[in-house]
Amino acid sequence: MEVTLLDYYGRELNLWAAEGNTARLNEARSKLRETWDAVRPEVAAKGGATEAAQFDALVAKLARATLPKDFTAAAGPILDSVDALENVFTRAQSSPSTGALVDRGRYLATIGGCGDCHTPKTASMEPDASRLLSGAPADAPAPSAPNKPGEVVSSSGSTAFHGPWGISYAANLTPDPETGIAKDYTEQSFIQALRTGKSPDGGSILPPMPWQNYSTMTDDDLKALWAYLQSLKPVKNQVKPPVHAAGVKGAA
Repeated sequence: MEVTLLDYYGRELNLWAAEGNTARLNEARSKLRETWDAVRPEVAAKGGATEAAQFDALVAKLARATLPKDFTAAAGPILDSVDALENVFTRAQSSPSTGALVDRGRYLATIGGCGDCHTPKTASMEPDASRLLSGAPADAPAPSAPNKPGEVVSSSGSTAFHGPWGISYAANLTPDPETGIAKDYTEQSFIQALRTGKSPDGGSILPPMPWQNYSTMTDDDLKALWAYLQSLKPVKNQVKPPVHAAGVKGAA
């Protein structure tokens, strides 16, 4: 099981940190990251969104380690968290509906057209599967200004929009801990935002996000949608903040 490999590489970090072997530390870190990237979607799909987000943060801390003592400081919490990841699989065995919840969320995201705005496009204007629901690309230019009052202009990939409210950029809905939805939202605040049109910081969710449509969904459906988003591959993409028209406060 790949979770067991996370434990193995965590112990290797402690071993090579004690010996001050930088080359081996970097190798163990790389292997642990590769293993986590492989196992993370399954952890989230089995109802371990919280545990996955916590482990994301630990892996991000490990990525910043430079000295042996930094690796040692990162390895301890990683080893402790492996137990929590294993518990996710144990719980899933007694709760086989988790996969169905993610499947339901995937279905709702598909028919709801989430990818129309939140997934970057390829050169042929097809959805880029490698950046699924990762939001407006950080390096993409802003859409041009409308020619007439009341018009809305979209970016070339339809991930950013310029309208009477200002400029809005489609959010990164992947669970990347530094740039994705997991950074600012929990399941509860996600549901609250789609019910009220307000982000956790009090800003308004800007057009063209049709939050009014999502506000009519049941709690169970919104929980399924959240579970699906947490099962996605994390994509590091720092979406630009919105540019507000005068008198408008909003969220991307």
